[in-house]
Amino acid sequence: MEADTTPLSSLSRREFLGNVGGVTAVTLITGAGGLPSFIGSAKAADKQKQQETCDIESIKGDKRINQAFQIRIRAAEFEKNLPLPIHTCNGDEELYPNKIASYSKGLPHNNLGEVDLDAYHALIRALTMGNPADFEHIHLGGDRKLVNPQAALAFGLEGPDSHHLAIPPAPTFSSAEEASEMGELYWQSPTHPSYPAGHATVAGACATVLKAFFNETFVIPNPVVTSADGLLLLPYKGPGLTVGSELDKLASNFAIGRNAAGVHWRSDSIKGLKLGEAVAIGILTEMRSTYNEKFGGFSLTKFDGMAITI
Repeated sequence: MEADTTPLSSLSRREFLGNVGGVTAVTLITGAGGLPSFIGSAKAADKQKQQETCDIESIKGDKRINQAFQIRIRAAEFEKNLPLPIHTCNGDEELYPNKIASYSKGLPHNNLGEVDLDAYHALIRALTMGNPADFEHIHLGGDRKLVNPQAALAFGLEGPDSHHLAIPPAPTFSSAEEASEMGELYWQSPTHPSYPAGHATVAGACATVLKAFFNETFVIPNPVVTSADGLLLLPYKGPGLTVGSELDKLASNFAIGRNAAGVHWRSDSIKGLKLGEAVAIGILTEMRSTYNEKFGGFSLTKFDGMAITI
């Protein structure tokens, strides 16, 4: 059933009053000309009857509402019964009493770059207690505010809860992996917690959904590439480019591009892509039960090359 999209300015006074339902119509008619209120009530009743007879769906009214409620209940129960992963730490929090390996951007620091421990503990206390007022009392080192420090305490209504998803702990401060990342990007770390990268997580989720919705094996016809000077588009000559492989590359470019911009480490992007993929798979799992027609599930290839059907 399509909604009435007639512009208000094109309606006559009679049509306008006829389109206003219930008490509002009665009030308008009575106030305008002192006419009996039952006239407005009769028109509203006729309009409601017309609207009811236009609905030809097999499931409507309370039955539709209850069915939607049951679908949501089943999805919530499914998510609730998933095993809760263990969120492991890399041990740096306890290893370094001065917190040089822990996130402390935005807080006061001394001349050596070591965080003010009172401010740091105030941040940890706010995160532990979850009281919004505690975040307002964290002493900052300047005018820059913390970026969304309560994100982990929020809830989402689509897919698995954030605490039902886990990623490996970040590389330790003294590890070879961290040393290699410092070689790429040292003094350019962001003013917000970086592990995992938000852009990489979103890119991973979007690419996963698109691979599920479209034929990822489809070969893109007549692809082009830029010339060396970036001024021309030239025919691409090489192996066939598929929708799936190009989506994977696009997601990777989004993620790694944040590293080149100086706001993330390589591990942030790699783990972010995989986390986004897991989020999307959770959402697609719920979507599978919402269709009217018989549906065999979403098929796609994960970033690690594994083909799955959701």
